[in-house]
Amino acid sequence: MKLGELQNLTIGVLGDAMLDRYLVGKVSRVSPEAPIPVVNYQQEKNVLGGATNVTRNVCDFGAQAHTIAVVGSHSEDTSVLNNLLSNLRGSTSHLVSDPLRPTTTKMRVLGNGQQIVRIDREETFMLAPEVEEQVLKNLDRLATECDAVIVADYAKGVITPRIVERLKQLAADGFLVTVDPHPKNLQDWSGVQVLKPNLSELIQMTGQNVSLKVGEDPRENEQFRTAVEELSQRYSIPHLLLTLSEHGMVYVRANQDWHWEPSLVREVFDVSGAGDTVISYFTLALAAEWSGEAATKLANRAASLVVQKLGTASLSFEELQRNS
Repeated sequence: MKLGELQNLTIGVLGDAMLDRYLVGKVSRVSPEAPIPVVNYQQEKNVLGGATNVTRNVCDFGAQAHTIAVVGSHSEDTSVLNNLLSNLRGSTSHLVSDPLRPTTTKMRVLGNGQQIVRIDREETFMLAPEVEEQVLKNLDRLATECDAVIVADYAKGVITPRIVERLKQLAADGFLVTVDPHPKNLQDWSGVQVLKPNLSELIQMTGQNVSLKVGEDPRENEQFRTAVEELSQRYSIPHLLLTLSEHGMVYVRANQDWHWEPSLVREVFDVSGAGDTVISYFTLALAAEWSGEAATKLANRAASLVVQKLGTASLSFEELQRNS
């Protein structure tokens, strides 16, 4: 298994595109109008979020990615997101415009390095039939050009039952489909190859009360095992990857021993987008026919590096190679 072979892959990314905007400034006084800080504007930073952060992770590593997502029509946020995607080496966008919704945007105001407020611009209703049809056409076309597809569901309305059924058909034909699910958009994912919930999502999806102790091997926690087994039986997923923050990751393959990768993180600056990094590298490794255990180890290493960066972030091939 060589890290460089993953750069030869092309990954499809399907899900909810987001734009993360940061307004950064300095706070030195409180407003006379209300008990709130006055932020003296210094700079603005725009980065890809949501499903497009998955695209960024794949491309910054050196592989190729085709993105299918839905955006608003003719807005500044849409233009900024389009420009960021077009600047990614190895990225091709197949965005579908929807005049009924804005491009999902999260604007964060930071003062003296601390987030003061976040302003969200979004709509979360399901896609109109004509928009959904275009997404399905794009998916069918790209399935012939990619080695796998990552579904990044942020419950903004893009992942509909019809799209899920098409993904399951592709999986049944042997196409690798990996899913980062969202508990607010419960779908029947039976038949896809990979499901990657985090601990909070596992709890919400199963209704089980799971509490992990510091330093505990999650595989020895009865509550955790019960929840994972329920999810595995419900969807008959061949590969489950559970991301557990400071408790590391647990990989579960049907009828096999469970594999645990303890957390490698010593200092966490920001966990934003870490799940995008995990699903990106896990999928790349599986598409290259690495074992699930090896893919988990790679994803865990990548996540440990990306959470040491501020905001949604990604890694270069050199960064990952240097720290492997």
